[in-house]
Amino acid sequence: KLREAIERNNANEAAVKSDLKVFVSAAESFRLGQDLSTYPASIENLVKPASGPGYLDASWLQGTKHGYHFTFASTPSTFSVLAIPSEAHLSGTNTYCVDQTGVLVASVNGGEAPKAGPDGCLGGSPV
Repeated sequence: KLREAIERNNANEAAVKSDLKVFVSAAESFRLGQDLSTYPASIENLVKPASGPGYLDASWLQGTKHGYHFTFASTPSTFSVLAIPSEAHLSGTNTYCVDQTGVLVASVNGGEAPKAGPDGCLGGSPV
């Protein structure tokens, strides 16, 4: 059972890092498609844009993916996505954040957990 829990935790960690990279690409594609080059105001804008196909699948609207809870903040020129394990040390170990810079930061090796806000990620260590 312990081995299964560790494997699930590791799989969730890998999946959330991949999810956040996908999110950055989606947010940049959205921004480039806007007349005023602005980031989305909500995750819903990426899933169900006013016109054309979505940039992300509908699973992003659930708020939790791969054992992580996602929160989003933005301004027209910045964004951040914070991913926190929904069940600490059962679904994941690290807290992750990514923003408009594309740099993924995390609370690796017990370090400070990153925080997110409309101006980007604060704290954490680059991954």
